[in-house]
Amino acid sequence: MNGLGGKPRVVLVDDHGLFRSGVRAELGLRVQVVGEADDVQPAIELITRTEPDVVLLDVHLPSGGGHDVIAAVKARLPGSGSSRCPRRTRRRT
Repeated sequence: MNGLGGKPRVVLVDDHGLFRSGVRAELGLRVQVVGEADDVQPAIELITRTEPDVVLLDVHLPSGGGHDVIAAVKARLPGSGSSRCPRRTRRRT
């Protein structure tokens, strides 16, 4: 962990500012949020510039998806890894 006081350095990527604000508030002082992005290209630039410990990444962004961000970052930072959590789906009735 490279952040202040050993806290994980985190980047938030989502096209909804209110969602990013809520996540930031919930994380509180447990992490060091080093940046936020609202679309694919700004996310790629931010992640490659800051090299955070964790990226919380939306799967749907205006000009692509989270997979586009992951592919581009892995190409620029070959030693970086990725893991994913399944997204929640709503059951339709």
